[in-house]
Amino acid sequence: MHVYLHAAVGFPTVLFSAALVVVTCFWLLVAAGAARPDAFDQDLDPHRAGLGGMPVAVSVSLIVCVGWLCTLTGSALLLHHGVKGGPKALLALAVLTGALLVAWTAVRLVAVCLVPLCLATERMRRARRPIGVGRPTEDRPPTGARPPAGVRQGQGQGQGQGQGQEQRQRQRQD
Repeated sequence: MHVYLHAAVGFPTVLFSAALVVVTCFWLLVAAGAARPDAFDQDLDPHRAGLGGMPVAVSVSLIVCVGWLCTLTGSALLLHHGVKGGPKALLALAVLTGALLVAWTAVRLVAVCLVPLCLATERMRRARRPIGVGRPTEDRPPTGARPPAGVRQGQGQGQGQGQGQEQRQRQRQD
């Protein structure tokens, strides 16, 4: 236990430990309702980093968590083997670089797998929405909408119904 505690507060893990505290505080604020999980989506573009359509807060949180685990493991191994001096500093930098690469790759794989699944789930959720809620249907205009020009209010039976269908067909073609 002493090795892991020493590794958690030593270089390079301490960088990820501090970031992990910030990430934890952010998600506690989200859970309390004081912040929104998509608060950083306007500031950063996850597509440039190859992280797909995953929210920035989620991707950064995952990078920090995976990076922290990798650096903790690498630092504990360095402490266990008793590496000291210049080689320890070089190996610590290698652990930091490797942890960043592993974390970025892991989050990128998660994004590639989960983002299409989330998009499909969102499409299915929208498809289950009751008719007339949130979007107009072909048969019924949205609430409060005015009838198309040339159609009288209350028209819908007899001869006027055919004219309405013709107008809708013309609108679809345009």
